[in-house]
Amino acid sequence: WLVEADFFGVRDRQRVIEKLHRAIGQMPLASGLRVKVQEVLGQLREFGFGGFKAGWHGNAKGLEDLLELFDAINKNRPVVVFFDEFQALTEIDDAADVLGSMRSVIQKQPDVFYLFAGSDQNSLRQMFFVEKNPFLKSVSVLEVGPIQRNEFILWLVQRFEAGKRTVEPTVWEPLFDLVDDIPGDVQQVCHGLWEASAPGQTIGLELLEATLDGIAAM
Repeated sequence: WLVEADFFGVRDRQRVIEKLHRAIGQMPLASGLRVKVQEVLGQLREFGFGGFKAGWHGNAKGLEDLLELFDAINKNRPVVVFFDEFQALTEIDDAADVLGSMRSVIQKQPDVFYLFAGSDQNSLRQMFFVEKNPFLKSVSVLEVGPIQRNEFILWLVQRFEAGKRTVEPTVWEPLFDLVDDIPGDVQQVCHGLWEASAPGQTIGLELLEATLDGIAAM
């Protein structure tokens, strides 16, 4: 099982709890384990007023209780816990407290595989390799380098061909140059090209310009 929590935009402990709560709640658990999980999730529930979210009910150890569920789930079926934009936790109001709470639980789960990822490599390195940080020396580093342009283009060409679309070779260089080879941006433009075209169509520079105008407008 892969369970993912994206911490982009979190501002406090309650939002961290919200992310974990929703990630665990979406897991397809066996009935016996689901009862145990629901007991914890039921103690941590969101409440609102007049259609607006007002916060989360729960005990003071709500964050720790949610993290401890990963160990229980892993005993039933191996789980990989993927925390994306993990460096965002350094910007929240009670960062030291939240990260300390997380480390206190995670370090007791040697059989659970955790992945910590983020778009700010410098901040991540600070978290794991600078003294006095709760997660100091707790990880092995795997750096994902840039995707080679030629390999990426070949893959994209194959995906368009699978949808019976042909992309003129002149499209790729200006597309990649414009977005500085950032994979997410490349895929956003390609998604726009896909949506603006039809099976059997050849995609050229004119459609690329129109697609970029549409993305800019959004």
